[in-house]
Amino acid sequence: MPEVRFGKVFLGWCDSCNLPLLDHRCSICGSAARNVAITPPADYRPAFPEEKERLEKTIRKDFGIDLFELDYPLVFNKIPDIDMAKEIIWRGRVIGLYKFDIFRQKEIFLPKVCFAQLLIDLGTKKYVVADDGAIDSIKKSSNLLCPGIIDVGNFDVGEEVIVVDREHRVIGVGSARVSSQNIPERGVAIKVRQRGEPEKLDNSLGYQFKEFKEKTLDANREHMVKLIDRAKDFIKEISEEKDVACSISGGKDSTATLLLMLDAGVKPKLLFTDTGLEFDETIEMVHRIAEEYGLELLEKKARMDFFDDLKIFGNSSRDYRWCCKTRKMAPMSYLINENFSDGVLTFIGQRRYESQNREKHGAVWVNPWLKKQLSASPIQDWNSMEVWLYLFSKSAVYNPLYDLGFERIGCWLCPASDLYDFELYKHKDYERYIEYLREHYNEEAIQLGLWRFRKKPGWYDGEVERKAEQDVAFVDEGSRIRFFAPEERVKNLGKALGIELMGSEILVKDEREKEDIRKIIYKAKYCAGCGLCESACENGAIYIDIKEKRALIKEELCTSCGACLSSLCPAVEYLG
Repeated sequence: MPEVRFGKVFLGWCDSCNLPLLDHRCSICGSAARNVAITPPADYRPAFPEEKERLEKTIRKDFGIDLFELDYPLVFNKIPDIDMAKEIIWRGRVIGLYKFDIFRQKEIFLPKVCFAQLLIDLGTKKYVVADDGAIDSIKKSSNLLCPGIIDVGNFDVGEEVIVVDREHRVIGVGSARVSSQNIPERGVAIKVRQRGEPEKLDNSLGYQFKEFKEKTLDANREHMVKLIDRAKDFIKEISEEKDVACSISGGKDSTATLLLMLDAGVKPKLLFTDTGLEFDETIEMVHRIAEEYGLELLEKKARMDFFDDLKIFGNSSRDYRWCCKTRKMAPMSYLINENFSDGVLTFIGQRRYESQNREKHGAVWVNPWLKKQLSASPIQDWNSMEVWLYLFSKSAVYNPLYDLGFERIGCWLCPASDLYDFELYKHKDYERYIEYLREHYNEEAIQLGLWRFRKKPGWYDGEVERKAEQDVAFVDEGSRIRFFAPEERVKNLGKALGIELMGSEILVKDEREKEDIRKIIYKAKYCAGCGLCESACENGAIYIDIKEKRALIKEELCTSCGACLSSLCPAVEYLG
């Protein structure tokens, strides 16, 4: 996968205290940080106990040994890959890659050479002994060939294997192309992934998780004080003489943002949009936060059922996220209109490390779908470790789904999720969604999560079978448009333009009018009743017919201003 950089890339380590450092010096002992080479974007964080247990179980399954029973400090660094992939940092060294193999549908651990020696010393059988004559070529660039083997442990094809010399010193690690029970006379035995000299790792000075949190916070005290002070100054400066709210999602970032606001002396109203796809734990967390800090919670739920939306838009994907607009932006627009008629400054827990789009627009922005909302993020430049240390310093509650290994908390079927997330925890409606997918995709596409991509991902060589396509909405015949949408709805919505119908045809004056007519046709045919246009109409001329689940115009109130056409509409944006 290509390298991704959204912010600073630095992780230090205090070897004296055995703790991660966010800056160049330890606040406990004053020692200089040793730089740890990690993969960008470097959004690393502490490993939680349940995650650690899953990793231990995977290593036990793959290599037959137990690890980490005393020495807790593990840091996980999520890296770009096909699915879940995390660098494991232990004692300031990247000791391996923990990932979910979607093709084999299981978690695997790929050790680095520095850690492989410990696995050998502890007695793993996943090894092969290379002949003296093969060692030099392996260290340079070669794989281990079958004739170069003088002894083997016990492994199967595809498993991770450690290559050692006669004294069982590690010279490389890689993937077995043969079984230890059946080694042919010719061909590649081990495809070597990494080469290097073995390293003796010190297994002393360990911490249990509670102590690790406290010690890591102490070691980064000076760094965190500066970071928090900058965030509070930002909040105070931008909040002056404005109506202020905090968008709360039940995730760590929005919680940290809220606590920073309270630390800065700003007491906001809380905004929460229930997409109808939230985990129960998330909804409980939002209400718990509001109650614990004595804050007013303004809450709105998406109007329509998600499975009804599917009939209109089809399944959402990473490059086709209509659901964020109909199920998150639409209810938020109602919240803002109902409670902040002159607009609102909303603090949002958004960080540049999360995506390229979020990295680009900076710490203050206006969402084109929510024009009355000015958004700001005081943690725009923070990484995950900084967020967690701040929450630890406040003894803050957090969503229990993080304990399982979730990197982010969102909708339970969000296409931005890894397949691994669905392995961790399945919502009660998960199987219902899978049944829907089976109506439109073959089993391989479902198993590999290809439904999460509108455009076929580069790592997949096959064909993605889609069993249904959107039907045609209109035909452009130059001076006229012939449409295939309910005539009464086109006529009603056409009030915004004052157009005249000729049966199922519309005469067109120019290209500008043609574009507006196109929008009306898509609104008429594919409206999901989300309400974004209703909230945009200052005359109150648009309403949602709940029975029909469609937007309609009260013709006596409509001034044909066209505001509903200039506002963004999911039916137009995603199906037009």
